[in-house]
Amino acid sequence: MNDIEMPKSIGDVTVDNDSIPLGSPDNNGNRATKERFSVYVTDQDGNPLEGATVVITGLGANDGRGGTVYSTTDINGKAMFGSIYVRMKSPVGHIDVSVSKAGYGENGDCRIAVIA
Repeated sequence: MNDIEMPKSIGDVTVDNDSIPLGSPDNNGNRATKERFSVYVTDQDGNPLEGATVVITGLGANDGRGGTVYSTTDINGKAMFGSIYVRMKSPVGHIDVSVSKAGYGENGDCRIAVIA
């Protein structure tokens, strides 16, 4: 029984910015993030989790061409994001951060405030 491996899971998901400012709307009403930001992911033991997929959703988040906004964590558990386009109906909103990795499951507990 000593050879049984404990289940793995995604631990903490954190962002280096509490809120992200947005630029002026384009002709389609989309606003782009003004700053780059990073998402950090650990496993259940607090170790950086490499190879996890981080997806940004909510407020119509897209990559500027209508595609899904995503990145993969590096050896330090860091996923970097540049310009993300969103549609705002009020001065403040939230985008959702979802993380998944095969064998570790999913975590969708992180949200980021965006400010127009």
